[in-house]
Amino acid sequence: MKRDGYSCVECGVKQSKAKGKEQKVEVHHINGITWGRVHRVVRQDVLCPPDELETLCPECHKNREEAE
Repeated sequence: MKRDGYSCVECGVKQSKAKGKEQKVEVHHINGITWGRVHRVVRQDVLCPPDELETLCPECHKNREEAE
């Protein structure tokens, strides 16, 4: 998230904690996560290099996962 300036890489919305303007962003795993073998998944997919992650707002994250 820090690399992407705490902003959604799709729509540009920025994370905010300001009262009345709260906005969350999330991390999306570009290559997806396979939950079959948790140990392998954690080591290979979840603890992946930063270049395999991107920051998205919840709405864009939902849309990206639905498109996959």
